[in-house]
Parts: sequence; C-alpha cells; structure tokens
Amino acid sequence: EDVECTVIDFRQMQEDGAVNIDIYCNEFKNSGAGWMPIRIRTALYDSNDSITVNVYDNKFIDSNCLTDDGTAEFMNNPSFDAQVDPFKAIYTVGKNYYEVEGKALTEVTNANFRGSALIINGAYASADEVPAYVGSPQA
Repeated sequence: EDVECTVIDFRQMQEDGAVNIDIYCNEFKNSGAGWMPIRIRTALYDSNDSITVNVYDNKFIDSNCLTDDGTAEFMNNPSFDAQVDPFKAIYTVGKNYYEVEGKALTEVTNANFRGSALIINGAYASADEVPAYVGSPQA
C-alpha cells in the first residue's frame, strides 16, 4: 500500500527458453503513480525464447499511472519500443478489478496496458466480485 512507483518490476531477465509468469489474487492499493504497478521487460529475449505473463483476479485500487491525456495505465513492457515481435505484446490480461480515483473502471482497452496486451478479458464491476485466493494454479 502507498508505494509511489512500480510494485512488480522484472528487469534484464536472461532466461533461455520459455518463461511463464502468473500474477493473480493481489491487491495493489495506492501504488504505481510514479510509473505503473506492473512492468515486465523483454529486452534480452530473442526468437528462441517465449514469455507468457498472465494477470488475473487482482484488485488495482487507485494503483495506476495517469498519462497526459488521463488514461490510467496498469502494466506495460518498458522494452516495447525497442523490441521486435513477438515480445511487444506479452500480457494475457484476465479479469481484474480496476478503480481509478475511487470509481470502478469497467471498460479497459490496450491503452490501459500501453499496447502490451495480447488478450484482455474485461473487468469486474466491483472489488467484491474478485475471487478469493484458493491456492496455486499449479497445485
């Protein structure tokens, strides 16, 4: 809570092969204003690698970065501009709850993810709709 900058920021990853990251059942509260809550970089990946980032069942409560035009951004790939496909769009954005300045944001677009989403599955209308954590998806 009350973290000015990014909460999850993976930098300079050098894993070879497949990387799978699941970010789920978190509550980001009053964070990310300096940048955005989630930033995963793909700068060192090449055509032999793959990356999957699944983000779902999280609550983003006043946790975003506002652009000059007022768009709330929740996550991005900071390497987007310098990266070649397929590593520009890396997020599969499942259903999450987004609240901006105390109001639920029920319609999200790729602009909310700085163009780095492969899939966007919508938004919960209230924080109460977000499922509780019941264990690892690997369990």
